[in-house]
Amino acid sequence: MSWKTALSRVDWSQLTHAYGAADDVPELLELLTEEDDAECAADNIWASVLHQGSLYPATAPTVEVLALQLVARVLPEPELAWQLLYGTVEALPQEGDEDHGTEQALRNAAATLRPLLDDPDQAGCAAWIISLVDPLAPADRQRIEALASKRPVTDAAILAVAALTRHGIACDTTTPELALSVAITRLILRQETQSDIELVGTNLEQARQVFDLVPRFANETLIGWLVEENPRAIPKVVALAEPDPELTRRLVSAMRSSRGATTPDNLALAVDRIFQLPPEQAVPLLISLPQTPQTRDALHAAAEAAPPEHLQCVAEAAYRLATAVDPRWELHLIGC
Repeated sequence: MSWKTALSRVDWSQLTHAYGAADDVPELLELLTEEDDAECAADNIWASVLHQGSLYPATAPTVEVLALQLVARVLPEPELAWQLLYGTVEALPQEGDEDHGTEQALRNAAATLRPLLDDPDQAGCAAWIISLVDPLAPADRQRIEALASKRPVTDAAILAVAALTRHGIACDTTTPELALSVAITRLILRQETQSDIELVGTNLEQARQVFDLVPRFANETLIGWLVEENPRAIPKVVALAEPDPELTRRLVSAMRSSRGATTPDNLALAVDRIFQLPPEQAVPLLISLPQTPQTRDALHAAAEAAPPEHLQCVAEAAYRLATAVDPRWELHLIGC
């Protein structure tokens, strides 16, 4: 069945999404095939049928049309459709909750996508999505294993290894890219080992490149994703990576958003990394951390090291020390 036939067979006016009747979805799916309109159309599809990670009656038929569009190769930016499909998988509810037929639609989409396992440009994404929907059928596993074994290593092979890793299937990890694919997949699944963390932390730039291949995460950084989804792992990764201001900020963000990330060791690591930044950058980060003798000592030292043109950060440090009843606030206030 063509994607246009599938589109026309649905009575969209009888379906709903986040904003009411879904009769605007056909036009959005049509616009997804137009180069100038594809990105905007994808954003609007996200906002309507996957609003805030929720599923609606219009989600299921949208998924099936997206798969048909990918197979028909009519999308100027196919990665947008792959991201929508992955977002739908992420949004599936816990057992017993209403999914409006979306899980079955994803199974249908996976079946539709199987021919793309032979497409050099889309095989990796197809393998990844197929691996998310159901236990791998023997025929699918065989094709994905063949894809993973191709040399030289391609983006498709990296994603195929990720797909197999999701199902606990051992893969060849003799190249850095494939080893990182396994490690990052385990991080995504929150099943990482210390070896995985060491591999990612000591090869962070290459790990970022591997992570960027995964559908749905194309607009997120590896570190940003870890902060939100695996905050216990990020401090360990940062500890192994070369010092970098953005990594330090992400570490602080993780500690602020998750109690599990705020351990004494992680706090010591954060203070050590923050103290390597210029005082005007270090003071706001130290203020945002839980106040302990260690963070107050670092705050005092950073304020002392601040150059005269950054009196504002000195004043902020003095105020924070004062609220913590630390007498050293007076030293900095006098300096201001």
